This record gives sequence, C-alpha cells and structure tokens, in this order.
Amino acid sequence: MLTLRSSADGWRGQIGVSFTPAAAGLLAAAVLDVLSAGGPLRRILISHDGRRGGPAVAAAVQAAVGDRLARTAELLGGVPTPVASAAVSAGEFDLAFLVTASHNPAEWNGLKVKSGVAGSISPAMERQIEGRYLELAAAETAAPAAAGAGPGRGVRPDVGPGAAAGSPQPMIEAHLAQVLARVGGKPGPSWRVVIDGLHGIAGPAMVRLAELLGWTAHPIGCEPDPDFGGLTPDPTLAASRRRLSAAVRAHRADFGIVLDGDGDRVFLLGSDGGLVGCGELYALLLGQLYRSHPELPSRRIAVTSTTTSLPGRVAAEHGGEVFVTGVGFKNMAALLAGGQICAAGGNVGDLAFAPYGFDRDPSVVVALLSRLLADSDQSLDAALEALRSRYGRRHHLETSVSCPAGELDLPATATAVLANTGLGLEVESMDRVDGVRLALPERQWLSVRRSSTENLVRAYAEFSGPVLSETQLQAALQAALRPSTATDAADAADAADATEPTHDT
Repeated sequence: MLTLRSSADGWRGQIGVSFTPAAAGLLAAAVLDVLSAGGPLRRILISHDGRRGGPAVAAAVQAAVGDRLARTAELLGGVPTPVASAAVSAGEFDLAFLVTASHNPAEWNGLKVKSGVAGSISPAMERQIEGRYLELAAAETAAPAAAGAGPGRGVRPDVGPGAAAGSPQPMIEAHLAQVLARVGGKPGPSWRVVIDGLHGIAGPAMVRLAELLGWTAHPIGCEPDPDFGGLTPDPTLAASRRRLSAAVRAHRADFGIVLDGDGDRVFLLGSDGGLVGCGELYALLLGQLYRSHPELPSRRIAVTSTTTSLPGRVAAEHGGEVFVTGVGFKNMAALLAGGQICAAGGNVGDLAFAPYGFDRDPSVVVALLSRLLADSDQSLDAALEALRSRYGRRHHLETSVSCPAGELDLPATATAVLANTGLGLEVESMDRVDGVRLALPERQWLSVRRSSTENLVRAYAEFSGPVLSETQLQAALQAALRPSTATDAADAADAADATEPTHDT
C-alpha cells in the first residue's frame, strides 16, 4: 500500500517501499473516481521520467484507466511536466498522469496529476483524492479482490511493462513554438549558454529552445540517467549547481540554466557562475511583464511564504498587491487561472505569468528573459546589476534539520530561532499561512515550517545584509526545536485547513 505523502505537486514515496506500481495504480483509480465526477474524461495522457521502475508504474496507471473508464490512455515517455500541463490546459487532454518525483533523489518516485486550465490540482481536490484512496485501500484490505480482479474495483497489481511509449518530440516542438509565438519580441543577441539538465528529462527541450532563440548552447547532464549522474536533480541545492557553475566559467558563457528532474523548476547562473536569486529572476521578468502588457486585467501577484520581498516591491511600483500563499505552486495555480493575479512564483525556481500559461514553465521563463534582454539591449549580468543597484542586494537563507518525533510548537520554535541568531530584531507580526513566518523590520522575515515530503524542519530568512550564514541559521534552528502541546497541535491542524492566501502589505 502507498503511504500517501502529499508534496508540492502530487504524491511521492520511496521506490519499492512506499511507492510501488500496485499502489500507484490504486492512487490513479482514486484520481479517476474523484475527477470523473466533474465530467467525462475522454483523452488521458500518461508519461514517466527516467527513474527506475517508471514504465511499470505507467503501465499500472494505464491499467487503472482501462479498468475505470474502459478506454486506453496515450502513453508518451519523457514528456516534461510543463509540456504536459500546457497540453491539458489547452484542452488537448482532459487529464495527465506524470510518473515522476521531480526534484527528489533517485530512490524516490511519485505521481503528479494535471487537470483543467490551472494544470495543478487544488489542495482541496488533493484531499478528496486522498480520502478516496484510503477508502479503496481499506476495501482492498477488508475484502481481497476475487480471482481475475485486482484491488479497488479491478485495478490490477501485477501489470507488466505495458505498451511501448511513443515519442514526446512532436509534442515538445509544438509547445516550444507556441511559447515563442506568445512571448514574441524581436530577436536578440546570440548568447552563449550552458544548460544542465541534471540528467532528468527536460534538458534536451531546453537545448532545443536555445537553438530556436538563436543562442549557442553547450549541454551538460542532458542525457537521462536513473541515478541522475550521482546528483540530486534539485537546482535549489548548491551541490547540484556546482558542475554548471564550473562549466559556465570554463566556456566563458553569458549565463547558465539548470533544471530539475521533470523540468518545471529553473535556476540561472551569471557569467561568473554565481547564483541569480529566484526572487531576482522573478522581479526582472515581472518588470518586463508590466512593461510589455500595460493592459493586464490584474496587476496583483502571488508569492509563497518563503519567497523574498523583491517581487512584491516591483509589483507595488506598478500598482500591484501581493498574495502570500503556502509553499507549493498548487496554492497559486487557481489564482492565475481565475484571473486574480498576473504572475506567481516561489523560491524554488517555479514561475508562471498569466499571459503565457497557468502552470510553471521554464521555457516561458527563458523566452521572457530573451525578450527582456533584447528589449533592454543588455546582458543578464547588466540587468541583474541594475536591479541590485536599485533595490539593494537582499540575502536569502534556507536550511533544515531532522524533525523530532511528534508535533512541534512552531510559533515557539520560530521565536526561539530568531532569539538564537543574536540579531536582536523585533517581531512586527506573525502569520500561519504555511508554518510560521515572523515579519521583522525593513521587510526582513524568518520562517519555520515542516517539510511536506521529508522528515525535516526547514528555516528560511531574508535579511537586508549578510548578517548571518546558513550554518549559523541551522545551528539556531537545531537549538530551538520545541515540542508542542495539545493546543499547539490543534492550532496547527486549523492552520493546515486554511487555504486562503493573505495580503502582504
């Protein structure tokens, strides 16, 4: 049985332990039961990345579709998540199942679900699916299926590898052409770029986009590998960016691009191999969006509770407010699709802009960057320097420690972390959108939350200067962990049920 572990997008588990083909098939059956109640599901896409056992899991999902809907789903291996999501949003498919654990290590796999114009399903819909899954799992345990029928109304647990998957290339080419047509703009210089796919499935598509933009691209890590070349396919990790940083300097490139395992997160490095902060990239592209689309129906934006303040400052200058949501793009997708915001982004390279789509898409990010640089007639380094000169360079920190057993008193822990830093900053306000976030003077803040997929407690902070290192923040967090009381646990449950975003003034 799958031990459900809801993530920023979909569900994850360790391969062969908490995530197996049979369990994934049962989860797919639950998805179909819940979503089919909202209307017929006629055309369904299934894809998988290069992780071990991906084809077997895809086959189990395909069997669930056949058992539930008496129809065959289309299987295309290696479709990057943004490409599949855009196809669903455009109505080419009613539903997509993507077998991937995204940025998690090689021993993990998972199942993402894309549905409707927003792409990402809502947290409320996830809870319905989880409830239905538990019902199916309980029924299977109480009354094993009769011979010839598997668990949960016929979902077969012992499916074989399934039909051979078709090529995703025509779908990728069509998506890139559509992105470039929507973004538009004049051709820019032929930038020299290094692209690191971290041995996931999205590197070749990004290389192709660079070619279409007229850039000179040097690919590394663009051959899929079940072990991701010994790396974790997560561009937020410094260790996963180190190879790209060296390659950018060695090739004297103008900048570098690094993607996560399934291609819905992107990080950039400057010509010196240094990191372009996610908040900085968001702010640059947000300014370009406001300049190129003065008619935007909404000028408001969304950020997650761990995102730097810079995008909000740019939005305010253009008459926009900021919604602060919980971590995970699923918490922002419906706001985009509903026209309530014009842009959304977090601090993990997950960006989207309403005129170009409602889900994360690095190809949109890179195409918008190309237009920004062409319109401003400057390099990325120059654009970044201008941004930093205007707003000041903020310092964002992120760290984590192992989570102790039981619940945590997050307000007490966050307050203790701040005290342990020795900075002497006063708390101006506290919110519980996701974990606990303390607002500090001069738009500084500190946040503490539990990881949704790993047994970790995470701390994030933004300061106006380099007053603290990540090592110091980690030590402050480790010393601050506080067990919770029954009242604290009840408050945490209430906060988890709150899905409305807050305004950041």
